[in-house]
Amino acid sequence: MRPCEPDDVVKCLDQLYQAKRVNLAHARVLLKWGRQQFRPSVKHPAEAGEARLWDEAMARLEWVMRAKGIVA
Repeated sequence: MRPCEPDDVVKCLDQLYQAKRVNLAHARVLLKWGRQQFRPSVKHPAEAGEARLWDEAMARLEWVMRAKGIVA
C-alpha cells in the first residue's frame, strides 16, 4: 500500500464520475466537507441530505481506491 495523495482521490472521483457512479452533487459535498476536514452528520437535520451523499460517494471511492491499492 502506498501513501494516498490528493490527486489519487481526484482521479478516482473522476473515474467514478465518468462511469456515472457519482454525480456533481456528490463531488460538491465531498469538496465542501473535505475542506472542513470532517463529514456531515446525520444527527443534524440540515446536514442529513449531504450526509447521505457523502456516505454514497465514500463507499464508491473506497471500492475504487482499494482496487488500486491506495487504501487497505
